[in-house]
Amino acid sequence: MSSNTPEYSRAYYQAHREKTVERVRAWRQANPEKVREAARKSVRKWRDAHPEEAAKKDAANYRRRAMDKVKRILEANFTGGGYLLTLDFTGLSFRPARSVMRSEAERMIRRLRADDRGAGEELRYIYAADLAEGPVVRLLVNEGGLDFAQGPEGALDRVARLWQVGGVHIVHADRANGWGGLLELLTPGTAAGGRSWTRSRNMREPMED
Repeated sequence: MSSNTPEYSRAYYQAHREKTVERVRAWRQANPEKVREAARKSVRKWRDAHPEEAAKKDAANYRRRAMDKVKRILEANFTGGGYLLTLDFTGLSFRPARSVMRSEAERMIRRLRADDRGAGEELRYIYAADLAEGPVVRLLVNEGGLDFAQGPEGALDRVARLWQVGGVHIVHADRANGWGGLLELLTPGTAAGGRSWTRSRNMREPMED
């Protein structure tokens, strides 16, 4: 077979390619720090050239990690479901800042605990202040943590009395469909805004993967 035949050329270049790949693999294994530094430089170069895309990617990654963390918390602490309280600020004459929303949410939680003292399980909760929609606070409480014997509708008047800065909406939430859209409701915000949700200290820690 002549060295100029297509079969010879394919075999030669295939062997050459395999040797090159093996040399590169060996170099990478022998120089892990140089490989990592090259990767970091490549990422920095891309981020500098595409700042808007980088910010969107950061926000998407933050949201994904936050939703995964909240899902594990819900699985560990809300096995029987819970009640989602959507608390708005329509009673105020101004648009509240996130700090005000969190302050009012903490005040509401203290009132709920005082109102239901001794009436069931210890209250566990997770809440998020959402400035983009509303603004509203979404507060998820464990099903046994509040006296909702008559269901959400029966408890609405009592909860509305405790929330003094706006309206209240209550629905039952459970793990159907992997908690459905609840994870998105409890993880608003972006990477730049930091963590947007708060949990009670008496939560059981989720199992790590």
